[in-house]
Amino acid sequence: MKSAANSRRALVVLTDGGDNSSRYTESEILGLLRESDVRVYSIGIFERWHFLEKIAAETGGQAFYVRNLEDLPETIYRLSSGFRNQYVLGYVSNNPQKDGKYRRVRVELNPSSRQTLRNVGWRRGYYALSE
Repeated sequence: MKSAANSRRALVVLTDGGDNSSRYTESEILGLLRESDVRVYSIGIFERWHFLEKIAAETGGQAFYVRNLEDLPETIYRLSSGFRNQYVLGYVSNNPQKDGKYRRVRVELNPSSRQTLRNVGWRRGYYALSE
């Protein structure tokens, strides 16, 4: 994903959430996702999976769930319309060091802003790498 032409990268995962002998642990997956600089949007079918929510929150994506396959087209529509209706804010750190360390980011909203916003998502951090 790092070599993708578009700087706004997203990965869409459609899953029943069942683990089929994973090669990686949850913490390894989160680490790989942090390094990849990609937003993960997931659609869980039949059950709600905490790990999908965790991945979405960490990467600035979103997790969706469908209980019935008949609801899948509407969920995909909601996900795709979310892509088309996003505002993107930039961030420049005041720390000039490109030391490769992971730096957390915290976003706070004014109470009056919360009333008009439907969904807010941001990456929880980034790696300070040289360009």
